[in-house]
Amino acid sequence: MIDYIIVGFGLGGSVLASHLEGEGKSVYIIDGSDKKASVVAAGLFNPIVLKRYTMSWNGHAQLQYAKLFYENLGCNLKTSIVEEFPVYRRFHSAEEQNNWFEKIDQPELSTYLSPYLVEQPTKAIVAPFKYGQVMKTGRILIQKMLDAYTKQLVNKAAFKNEDFDYDLLEIKKNYVQYKGVKAKRIVFCEGYGIKKNPFFNHLLLVGNKGTYLIIECKDLQLKAAVKSHFFIVPLGNNRYKFGATYEQQIKGGNYDLAAKAHLISCLDDLITVPYKIIDQVTAVRPTVKDRRPLAGSHHKHENVFVMNGLGTRGVMIAPTVAKQMVDFMEYKKPLPNEINCNRYKSKADY
Repeated sequence: MIDYIIVGFGLGGSVLASHLEGEGKSVYIIDGSDKKASVVAAGLFNPIVLKRYTMSWNGHAQLQYAKLFYENLGCNLKTSIVEEFPVYRRFHSAEEQNNWFEKIDQPELSTYLSPYLVEQPTKAIVAPFKYGQVMKTGRILIQKMLDAYTKQLVNKAAFKNEDFDYDLLEIKKNYVQYKGVKAKRIVFCEGYGIKKNPFFNHLLLVGNKGTYLIIECKDLQLKAAVKSHFFIVPLGNNRYKFGATYEQQIKGGNYDLAAKAHLISCLDDLITVPYKIIDQVTAVRPTVKDRRPLAGSHHKHENVFVMNGLGTRGVMIAPTVAKQMVDFMEYKKPLPNEINCNRYKSKADY
């Protein structure tokens, strides 16, 4: 018998698996071929909410733990997955500049907000009001991390590439079993796919569709992320990711065409050099109304768990929540109320 079956191997499932393996627990991953929001995401780690220049939820502590976690995971996978570079906030007015400097005096922000205006990280972006620099930022190479981790698990016969069939899951008092795989516990980390999960589809998780453009632009010469209305993030080899949109209407219509047109319009307003669109990538983010994750156990089955709803700051949030989940599952340490999935209960008698 193994210790854990994990369903879903995006950001949440992979980070949880790493924490469990770090505790000496055996894992078996079941993951289908659906496009994951975590693969599409830019992977930025940045504790500052750049719309209001405020600290994100538990931002400092989450960032410190996340950077150490990803550095260690990269060592275990024998590949570098942390890329550090600054994030520049392009100011649109003198008022935005003033708001920035007012925030700098706050102790929790002074570590991250530079007191010096940045003139011109690239000549290809017109910025008459200059930039503010967020320090101690960068991105996690999510796809590279997932590819390396998947390969490692496949070599251990601990990875199954297939969609999960809920009807085939057998739940007993002291174990679960799926297609001959017997485990002490099962954890669902399916992202927006949880809407199809009969054990947790009552949770109030909302899908937000996000679209990025991948562009090639030799003359942009940008070695940092820039936040204007959207982010532009360097990918290397003169390629950049631009976006992402944030749309709750995820069904019907010509969303992809409209999102692409909107992003092109914003990009044309931002940069002054020619570019080529290489790709358009879209996925549905699993988000929660209060912007807090959903973690915990099923109300009837003590060996059935969920970890979901990591949202737009998933790369920062996931390591902390995964550790809290391991402490909860293995050592009976209560989950913080703000992430406990039981804070949202369905009125239905399920």
